[in-house]
Amino acid sequence: AEELLKLYPGHSKGLWLKSVLLYSKKRYLETVKTLRELFEEKKTDKQYFSLLGICLRELNRLTESEQAFRHAIQLDPDDPSNFMNLAITLMQMQRYQDAIYNFENLSHSLK
Repeated sequence: AEELLKLYPGHSKGLWLKSVLLYSKKRYLETVKTLRELFEEKKTDKQYFSLLGICLRELNRLTESEQAFRHAIQLDPDDPSNFMNLAITLMQMQRYQDAIYNFENLSHSLK
């Protein structure tokens, strides 16, 4: 990813690879910063919002994490992973009823 970024600064594929690489190294703040650079191009990409939500949750930015997962669900309501991630975030926010609702949506999407 670093080589691609040197050749094409700001290139979206390179930035996406860089964000995935940073995430794999648990460098969540840097991942979020890199993802923010991709927003305009990725604003309809559920994977973008899912990764953003996970990193924001790791940074304890729970309200932003919730928003990212809700956006991912809007983009693909059939993807159970986003319901699960949203429910986990809501549990951390101590919003247990909302979390249960999303776990139920998760179970419905698995059928």
